[in-house]
Amino acid sequence: MLGIFTRFIQGLGICMVQTSCFSLACLLFKGQKVIVMGLIMSSIGVGEVLGPFIGSQLYDYYGFMQQFYHIDILIVILLFCCLYIIPSN
Repeated sequence: MLGIFTRFIQGLGICMVQTSCFSLACLLFKGQKVIVMGLIMSSIGVGEVLGPFIGSQLYDYYGFMQQFYHIDILIVILLFCCLYIIPSN
């Protein structure tokens, strides 16, 4: 039951992240919206292609729970990068 709940929260989070990315891209790159949107969509595609491969490698080498710990560490690192990079206004 906890796994279903956390996957639900993860789905909500990715929806919020994608919406925020598109909104920030439109605000920050007004003259190059098409190029930036293409880069965002390409990044999403690369992530969907490489995600299962990387996840299966983590599972093979570290076991089931370790891949969740790795993604948590990555999320914290990216959180601090976003707090530093994204303007506050």
